[in-house]
Amino acid sequence: MLRFIARRVGQGLVTIALLTVVVFLLSRATGDPLDSLVPVDASEEQREHVARQLGLDRPLWEQFLVYVGNLLRGDLGISFTHRVPVTELFAERIFNSLALVVPAFAIVVLVGPALGVIGATSRFSTVRRGVLILATLGIAMPVFWLGLVLVRIFAVELGWLPASRMGGWEHYVLPVTSLSLLLIAGMMRLVRSSMLESMGRDYVKLARIKGVSERSIRWKHALRNSLSSAVAFLSVYMSSLVAGTTVIEKVFAWPGVGLLLYDGVVARNYPLVQGVILISVVLVVAVNTVFDVLQAYLDPKVRLSGVS
Repeated sequence: MLRFIARRVGQGLVTIALLTVVVFLLSRATGDPLDSLVPVDASEEQREHVARQLGLDRPLWEQFLVYVGNLLRGDLGISFTHRVPVTELFAERIFNSLALVVPAFAIVVLVGPALGVIGATSRFSTVRRGVLILATLGIAMPVFWLGLVLVRIFAVELGWLPASRMGGWEHYVLPVTSLSLLLIAGMMRLVRSSMLESMGRDYVKLARIKGVSERSIRWKHALRNSLSSAVAFLSVYMSSLVAGTTVIEKVFAWPGVGLLLYDGVVARNYPLVQGVILISVVLVVAVNTVFDVLQAYLDPKVRLSGVS
């Protein structure tokens, strides 16, 4: 097990290193930040002065070496537009984003497997067909489109819920629902398929012969053996949850890390974009590593294949 964990941690570190290079290069491809930092009527000398202050007058390779050196010291740089360290901006916004991600993740974990079990084992064909249709629609609908539709219906037409900004519990309903539906749909579809396979296994037949109740077979024996694939699904789609948070925060004007990243991209704020994406990558890799270890614990075959 220790070899498996060490292997996953090593793979995560390599991923972070490669993405550091990719993010640095892609952020430079968005354009020149001086266009938004310097007035249009500024002279060439003024532009050069600002470029020297920000270190943008150096060659690209030298900027990268400085960036990596700062990273090794834990320095993510100073935001061009805010003039404060990126770590401070991230710390101010991260809890606002977690206020969406944590409830959405909890809903996915509680609702997704339950609907998957119901869709696979319900005695009513209408219920099984309804769960399958719901899963298909949830996967097919883009997150931003779903958010806009929910705003149109429940905020504009019915006036039941607020359309944007943070506030009381009612402000969380629409963004959390929009963020969680995609993962719920994927989770229930995967658990449904795994349950259908598990219900035909020999250990289920043996449990029935021994007189174990159908309820216990479904929710204890078959579901346990289906959770390994569900954990794998969550680890893969954690990146989708992070990306979906950025979109949802823009749709609902939610003052979180996603909206901060969006504003940084628009302003070509290199340190802000690099810092936010790098921290998000580290968090996603860490969570994926935890899920991989959990999956290996639930399914020894994964652990054995991972160290071969």
